[in-house]
Amino acid sequence: MSKGIASLLVLMLAFSPLLMAQEDLLEVEGVSTQEEEQEILPEDANLNSEGNHLVDVEAEGSVFTLDDIVLDVGDKDSDRLRSIFSWRDNHSVLDGNTKIKNLMQEAAFQSKVGNLEGAVEIYEKVLELDEDNPLANFNRATALVQIGRFEEALEVLAPLMEKYPDNYMLKNNSAWVYATADNISIRSGEKALSLARDALLLAPGDYHIWHTLSEAYFVSAMYEKAQETAEIALRMAISQGEDNNQLQNLSNQVRKSRQAVATMSIME
Repeated sequence: MSKGIASLLVLMLAFSPLLMAQEDLLEVEGVSTQEEEQEILPEDANLNSEGNHLVDVEAEGSVFTLDDIVLDVGDKDSDRLRSIFSWRDNHSVLDGNTKIKNLMQEAAFQSKVGNLEGAVEIYEKVLELDEDNPLANFNRATALVQIGRFEEALEVLAPLMEKYPDNYMLKNNSAWVYATADNISIRSGEKALSLARDALLLAPGDYHIWHTLSEAYFVSAMYEKAQETAEIALRMAISQGEDNNQLQNLSNQVRKSRQAVATMSIME
């Protein structure tokens, strides 16, 4: 048995209470979830139901862009970047190309303030100077996903996955595109499931991937599995002390999946 599968089984056992009856499932700060429409968070929490489910290494929302690292690249962050992508040739950001570093930081800033179109344009300027820059390519792809330019995003993500086959974040983000793209020619439950499962074997302790896997099951009409994996994602996020915005996003996924299960049971 591979280490990835063994780790996954351990986590499944650790979170096995999630597979019990719904009325015993979730309690956050004393708030029960016995009824499907009941919020899992206190009523006075400052929540935002918007969001997506791409991995965020900084745990800000759910979007993994590495913007925060780009804005302040220090020695520790340089090591972290090398670890994330397993690259050894990222001269453009890590080794002090001033023009490219300034452009990267401007793009990251534009992304942070919500100007994603502007961020994409600046990352494209970086890639004119250094077409193989993995960080610029990754952040550009993430911004493209956020603004719904899914086909372009996949064109960037596919070669990155070939170059960095053990990067679970690339697999997760690609899975999210296939699961949620509004273009029916792109959406594919089969591809979403395959990529999300691969990502999960690489990082079974990351609740973001359980969330993405839940959405992949949902779009594949496998609603019971969507519910189970959404519940695991939510329990993990709670145990890791994630903020209310993220917990609300996950609770919405649980609720959506439960409703689908209930609806299908009525139709049978």
